[in-house]
Amino acid sequence: MNEANAAASPAPRALIVGSVPTRVWGLSGEERLRRLFATRGIEATLVPDVAAAVLAAGASADQAGAVIGIRGDYVFEATLIVNLMATEGTVLCLPSGQPVAFHVPSALARDAAAALGEAALPRPLADSQRVVLPADLAYNQQLRKRATPYVLPISDEARDAIERQVFAGSYKGVTDVATKYLFPFPVRKLTQLSAALGLRPNHVTTLSFVLTVLATWLFYRGQFGLGVIVGWGMCLLDSVDGKLARVTLTSSKFGDYFDHSIDLVHPPFWYWGFMTGLGAAFSDHPWSTAVFWSIMILYVAQRLLEGLFIVGFGVEMHIWRPVDSAFRLVTARRNPNLIILTLATLVGRPLEGILVVAAWTVFSFVVHLLQVVQAALYKATGRPIVSWLTQEAPAD
Repeated sequence: MNEANAAASPAPRALIVGSVPTRVWGLSGEERLRRLFATRGIEATLVPDVAAAVLAAGASADQAGAVIGIRGDYVFEATLIVNLMATEGTVLCLPSGQPVAFHVPSALARDAAAALGEAALPRPLADSQRVVLPADLAYNQQLRKRATPYVLPISDEARDAIERQVFAGSYKGVTDVATKYLFPFPVRKLTQLSAALGLRPNHVTTLSFVLTVLATWLFYRGQFGLGVIVGWGMCLLDSVDGKLARVTLTSSKFGDYFDHSIDLVHPPFWYWGFMTGLGAAFSDHPWSTAVFWSIMILYVAQRLLEGLFIVGFGVEMHIWRPVDSAFRLVTARRNPNLIILTLATLVGRPLEGILVVAAWTVFSFVVHLLQVVQAALYKATGRPIVSWLTQEAPAD
């Protein structure tokens, strides 16, 4: 967008219509919406009810730009609001037809605000604006999934159920088997504890970094049992910090960089520590050199392939097709490899565990290399490469 266009299109004005004192993950409905608006540099004004919203919107009728209005007594899946902010000319309605949010030109803001107090959208607005249901705004690019598009009225009685729904919405749709199936319950409890203690995501990330270093040292010392326990503690906290950031809408560029840097850098140090801790049992093994370098080099190569896929095809490797998402469950990333090492440690065969990790790393690299080749051949036919998750959800 050039400067002239930017001047002609001022940032939309935002109205939060009503609020309730009940707090969800420590935030009122108003606070949640303000934090979402802040991600786009939009300042919001709280008005107590629909009548006040009509007056505020009417005052903007002659101004350029657009107005966003959202009911503050509801909790919205964050993706819905993010996508609504990016889509002028849209009114969000519940499946019953009741309007709950809008993003419309200023000239229509008064009518749209009045509609927030109605059971159905008036015909003139329905005819002139795009009317959407929550499912129409549900794709979350960051979390690589089609979000569960909830819009829930806030109340004390429903708070626990709402918090469960908000937490479920914080999970990535495409991830590894441990994160997807084993972590949700303990991570939710740890996230609740962190929120209750007033911890911020960066505090949790710092603790996970401490456990990362401790696990490396324990592996290096050959204390594999304690090492895998501490390692799983780190993995849990690595999941908690992201969930805490999402459910409380608290994140920072530094926090993202800190967390992602740890995630990217530490696995080879764990593998090195594990192999070193095996001592002569590993160093005297005829395959030790091949195992060491296959794990180290192919870890880097696999991550480079993932980056190459994004650059070359505009989509993440693991969300292109359903089969790619399925393989992401078990590919040779930290958590699946730690499962292998844990099982091997439990049966007293840590050497065999690292050998299996090496073999699985080689196999995973070959699979990812084939994915790149397949995508290149597919693109060469002139067909676009898009994520299967962006496709319309099937009708019930």
